Amino acid sequence: MTMTTPSSSSSSSSTASCTIVYSTQTGRARACARRTARILREKTQLTLLGGTPFDELVPSFLDYPHGQQQQQQNHFFLLFVSTTGDGVHCDSIAQTWKSLLKKSLSSNKLQGVQFALFCLGDRAYGPQFCAAGRKLAVRLMQLGATSCCEVGYGDDNTPNGGCFADLDRWIQQQLLLSSIILLEQPNTSTVAVMTNSNTTDTTTTRVDTSHYKVTVLQEQTKDAMDQWQQDWCQESYQAFFAHQSPMTAYRYDSQANSTNNTPPQQNKPLIAQVESNTRLTAPDWDQNTRHIRLQLTGYNNNKKQTTPTERQLPYQAGDIATIMPCNPPTEVERFIQTLPTALQTIADKVLHLDYYQQQQQQQQANLLGDAFPHWPAHCTLRGWLTYCADIHAPPEREDLRAISQFCSHEHDMGAAQRDKLLSLSETAASALYVDYILREKRCWTDVLYDFDSLRHLGSGLTVEALLAIVPPMRPRDFSIASAPTTSTKPDGDFVVELCVAVVEGTTPLGRSYHGLCSHYLSTLLLQDSTTVLQMWIRPGSFHGLPLTPSQNDTTSEKRRWFENPVLCIGAGTGVAPLRGLILEREAVRAAQQKSDVADSSTIAPFAATTNGDATNETQTLNQYDNLLVFGCRKRDADYYYQNEWTQLQNRMVVIPAFSREQARKVYVQQLIKQNGEAIVRHIMENDGAIYIAGGPSMARYSKEELIDATARVLLDGDEKKANLLFKKMQARGRFRVEAWS
Repeated sequence: MTMTTPSSSSSSSSTASCTIVYSTQTGRARACARRTARILREKTQLTLLGGTPFDELVPSFLDYPHGQQQQQQNHFFLLFVSTTGDGVHCDSIAQTWKSLLKKSLSSNKLQGVQFALFCLGDRAYGPQFCAAGRKLAVRLMQLGATSCCEVGYGDDNTPNGGCFADLDRWIQQQLLLSSIILLEQPNTSTVAVMTNSNTTDTTTTRVDTSHYKVTVLQEQTKDAMDQWQQDWCQESYQAFFAHQSPMTAYRYDSQANSTNNTPPQQNKPLIAQVESNTRLTAPDWDQNTRHIRLQLTGYNNNKKQTTPTERQLPYQAGDIATIMPCNPPTEVERFIQTLPTALQTIADKVLHLDYYQQQQQQQQANLLGDAFPHWPAHCTLRGWLTYCADIHAPPEREDLRAISQFCSHEHDMGAAQRDKLLSLSETAASALYVDYILREKRCWTDVLYDFDSLRHLGSGLTVEALLAIVPPMRPRDFSIASAPTTSTKPDGDFVVELCVAVVEGTTPLGRSYHGLCSHYLSTLLLQDSTTVLQMWIRPGSFHGLPLTPSQNDTTSEKRRWFENPVLCIGAGTGVAPLRGLILEREAVRAAQQKSDVADSSTIAPFAATTNGDATNETQTLNQYDNLLVFGCRKRDADYYYQNEWTQLQNRMVVIPAFSREQARKVYVQQLIKQNGEAIVRHIMENDGAIYIAGGPSMARYSKEELIDATARVLLDGDEKKANLLFKKMQARGRFRVEAWS
């Protein structure tokens, strides 16, 4: 998916061209870009370029119009932009967005540039739905760019097809009818993107396997587990892992190239070992949530590091651990058994992978999804499936379309299975795709098993085809639940703690399923103590944590050690980053004030009843530095870190909301509304900070209640002023939301 720049003679000036660029956190925008590229190739004569994230575009997005765009008369950018968190941009567009916001840019910087934009988001975020994409559209037009068509919006929760149904409607009703495409192909308006339910579109985009040359070298008898650490292939695997690094991941002092100029793909993962792995929820509770303590020892077994470059602590409170999982041996073996016999026989042989592009392929962008140039050059098929290939993921619609060409015609049901895979790839059959893939949690192995013509004699499925179709393993993010001040050990190692809810359950048809990374982490305690995992640390949403000591020494403020109080609001595992924030403040307090408050035991702690009802006395709240409003189901089942909050009760307030503790359900936002006046006066009048973490609905409603209370208590009911106040707090790092679906 690297950017390729065609020569000036590669296309006529009258030929329309389009550069595809995307930003994504989980891969959904890339999947939409891939589908759109395939449809445009089939329905138009456009020259398609790009196919990269914004920050990997060469030349950069701002410089691009001064080069290639001027060489082609009918050129436009096709943009796919995801929104993450509380209406912010993904990491893969961070640098581009920063460049676009420069005040020095003139209003005609992008004059003559045309773009078509499809935004992705979640309507559960309310006003922040597709906020990142909408902000990008406004900024592009401020700089002189023009839109070819109306902006499109996609949501995975859209009935009958999710974001792909939204995408196909946008392609048919907007993109294909835009003037720049109609100039290229006048009859485009008659083309229907969605196939008729009574007919099957048998047009198949052939998977280009010529990007790879695979050579079988010798028998590999060693176990594939921890193969990535073996001398003969360690460098190859490390190159693959480094390419999966988050673009914003910290670089540490022991890394060979630790300057800020180091390319993201050179950022190797840290090595961690599990110190403890304990269950937080009650043994008889249906949710298995783990507290996992990881010791980070370096980039491999003999290199140490203590701090990131130009930093005094290994990370900041509220940062994120990005963990590279691996597939369980049983799932890998099951996948191998679904392959043709010829591939099963070489599962444990050493493979040498060469990646290259033929000269004629350099005249246009790669087909999105048909080439991943960063697979390890030396590995075994079993090792590749264990550490590199995301076989646990549900196949995308375009993946099903791609593998359909490998159904064997010698199989009795080969033609029917091919047609079924093609049908599943179309939005007209979105209900079938939802039922078969999404609702039943089917992964690559399940699909290959069900469509047995793919392994029948004559299927043509090769290692090269697998390399071109199966997506690379995607690392997963977990909020760090520990305090950096107390994390560094004397030997230079440091510790991170995670709060991980293990994803597991059964489908409507009774199929058991589990989340890849959470299951991987939950089982680490059962493995050999020498087993290590790989991870990166990157900045989270919570910056600007107030740590300034208070100058007020009056008796009424004896509990108040910090100048600015902090309100933390969370539900479920959203308490993880909030725990890190609170423990960091306590660590700073302990480090700078050795003697504890002598009379702390004489002041009664803030009272909160088991049903979540709490006293509403501003005077009581004013005595405390930290406030935590935490939502869970039951006190004795999933009240995470209850013992810790009890130990800190003389220095903080905890207001719990138990939704199943009593007949009347109590939620976080209800407690905020109930105690809004006391909370707002305490936080706002003392220039405090507010941090929210958890699900999007909880975060949205909690924010709305806080804004409403602020307007009512401090601003004479002026909600506009309250919104402006929160925006100013957000700019200072005093208000942040970290939400996830």
